[in-house]
Amino acid sequence: MKGLSGKEWVLLSEIIKPEEDVVSELGEVVAQILANRGQDQSILDLRLKRLLPPHRIPNIDLAVERIKKAIDRRERIVLFGDYDVDGITGTALLYRFLKNFPITVVPLLPSRQSGYGLNKRLIDKLSHYADLLITIDNGTTAIE
Repeated sequence: MKGLSGKEWVLLSEIIKPEEDVVSELGEVVAQILANRGQDQSILDLRLKRLLPPHRIPNIDLAVERIKKAIDRRERIVLFGDYDVDGITGTALLYRFLKNFPITVVPLLPSRQSGYGLNKRLIDKLSHYADLLITIDNGTTAIE
């Protein structure tokens, strides 16, 4: 099959076939997505016991200490989340926790029109308002 650009499409569903028992348990679409990604249905187990222990997150101890310092000093904190579902949820959860302390916490979620992710211009603007900027679900490729 060719796309509008004239390039030939490669349909993974023609190359990779999910197991029949997975198809009968989860349906064709979910089974195909799992097969395309090389996953089995265990990835759909959302119980908390499957989460990585927090101490395995690189530099988590430094982040916790910096947040504690901000709370102790009553610094202003801006939470900058992504506009997708996990960015919005993560920002809301962290805001809900931090608003229990006697500090100013401002959640900030960009719109799709304002652009994706954090950039130098935005950091410069926020540096005049916040003492600490915490990013939530922003890409790890935005190194600059």
